[in-house]
Amino acid sequence: IQPLDIIMRIDGKAVGSVEQLQKVIDSSKPGALLNFVIFRNRQRIAVSVIMGSRKVEDDTSPKETPKPDKLKASEYGYLGMRLQQVEKGENAPLAGLKVAEVVEGSPAQDAGVKEGDIIVVFHETRTLSLDDLKSAMSKLFVGDKVALLVVRSEDDRFKRIELELSIGKRK
Repeated sequence: IQPLDIIMRIDGKAVGSVEQLQKVIDSSKPGALLNFVIFRNRQRIAVSVIMGSRKVEDDTSPKETPKPDKLKASEYGYLGMRLQQVEKGENAPLAGLKVAEVVEGSPAQDAGVKEGDIIVVFHETRTLSLDDLKSAMSKLFVGDKVALLVVRSEDDRFKRIELELSIGKRK
């Protein structure tokens, strides 16, 4: 029996549903010979199958929790900066998230983020509030690279700077 085969009969009895098929298989003892009629490639084929035994898991045994390949940034991510929400006009040319502090050796410092920067876009999401940042983080994983658009004050002028930051893992 192969994938995409259609089981039509077992031991001369029509199989009309998955439930019927499951009942026949469940009631068959290991070593029993079952005769199937299957439909494959537009042909009816007779196939004999000797039933094997099936290992049944004990539902009372503790199960190992599968480890995800990637950790969600919203739960385990680390950026390494303290942010505060600012409105346009509060010494800011645009509303966004002002960087109040950058932790030494953090992903933010590695990316070139500086204290006083205003993050206006984080991974294609306009960041007007911490909730906007949390929403963007919920779609990302530790290790992902994200683009930041920041506004930085230099020489009494504000300029837009694009940075790339890798999300670190919270310790």
